[in-house]
This record gives sequence, C-alpha cells and structure tokens, in this order.
Amino acid sequence: MLSGLVYKSDRKENCSRNEIESILSTCQESNKRRRITGVLLYSNTTFIQYLEGDFKEVISLYNKIKTDHRHKNAAILGITPINHRIFPGWQMGSKEFDPKKIKFETDLHIGEPQTLYQVLNSKRAAGNKAIDVVKNFFATN
Repeated sequence: MLSGLVYKSDRKENCSRNEIESILSTCQESNKRRRITGVLLYSNTTFIQYLEGDFKEVISLYNKIKTDHRHKNAAILGITPINHRIFPGWQMGSKEFDPKKIKFETDLHIGEPQTLYQVLNSKRAAGNKAIDVVKNFFATN
C-alpha cells in the first residue's frame, strides 16, 4: 500500500553541513532501491522529512532513521495511505530553513502556519494535517 509519512526529529549538535550532504547522498541511492521518494526540510536544530512509498518500506526506513546518530527525539507526525506520489522523481529533495525567519508569503491555507509551528515544536498536528503542511511548505517556499 502506497503511504505518506512525515516525522520530525531534533538535529544533534555534532551534525555538520557535511553530515547533511552525506544524508542526502545516501538517500539518493538507498531510497531509489527502496522505491521511496520525498523531501527533507532541515534547520540548524530540526529535521522534518516527508517520505512516500510502500508502507513497509517507509516504516522500515523510519525505524532506521530513529537510530541514526545525527537525530534524536524522532516522532511521527502523520502517516496515511496515498493514491499517488507528490514527489515521484525525487529520491530525496531538500531545503534548508530558519525556523525563526519563516515568512508565510505563500499559498498556505488558513491555519497552516499554526500547524507548521506545532510541527516545529514537536506537537502532534491534528490528524494528518502535518503531511499537507509539509508538502505545501516545500512546494511554495
């Protein structure tokens, strides 16, 4: 079953820019093998990642991420069956952001800025709204 999952984790202090590049490089190869696509949003303190693919593969990858030495406090914010991929050609797109300087000059819907702040503060968003907000944030910023 095709599924979408969004999680948030804290970026460990020793996770350098080179480590981020290593994460993205590894994702390109391993996600291609697993047929997983998605995006990684990251700041100097936070990772937010949206993964899409076969449910078992997505959960397997998330379980591996939870044990990665560059993450801590990983938490699933939303998981849902999906009919089609949002990022079908991206084994792992990425975007760096500064959580203190997010400007909502985008097509985010009413209430989505609050949901994004809930995601950034590790609060579970209502239902699977977190998935929609992360997809919209990546697509419009």
